[in-house]
Amino acid sequence: MKTNLSTDTNTQKVILFNLDRYWLALPVAAVLKVVNFPSHFRAALHQMGVVHLGDTQDNLDTPAKAIALFNLEQYLGDRPNSTKGNFLMVARLSDRQLAGIPIDEPPSLLPIPSTAIRPLATTSRQTPLLNLVSHVAVLPAEQGSIEVFLLDLDKMAASLS
Repeated sequence: MKTNLSTDTNTQKVILFNLDRYWLALPVAAVLKVVNFPSHFRAALHQMGVVHLGDTQDNLDTPAKAIALFNLEQYLGDRPNSTKGNFLMVARLSDRQLAGIPIDEPPSLLPIPSTAIRPLATTSRQTPLLNLVSHVAVLPAEQGSIEVFLLDLDKMAASLS
């Protein structure tokens, strides 16, 4: 199972973001950039499932290209759609596949101790979202602990195919 996590033996650096009640993370090397996601893009996106990046409107220094939208909220099941998607996190899912993930707040860089990362048991995958997860890290927090679910890039890429 490919996770694309850093090979540093002490910590794994991830990009952390929140979706509903879940803390999700991607390997830092997979996240290319986070951009503002204007409302006129969001409206078209829900109809087409594709977003155009790299033109003069979004101020990216790349040629214009269309990338797939990866709306993680659709994997939450029967929950109402609550993500505003004010930001778009552009991630490389595979050598040839980029995806834009709408998120409400800017993500954070988080080093996770390697000793805190464990494979997620198949029996723990009770929601469609957790089927995209390969590992979990339980980290101390002010009030108890939080679970950080590490998304599996291969599973995400396969779900777009």
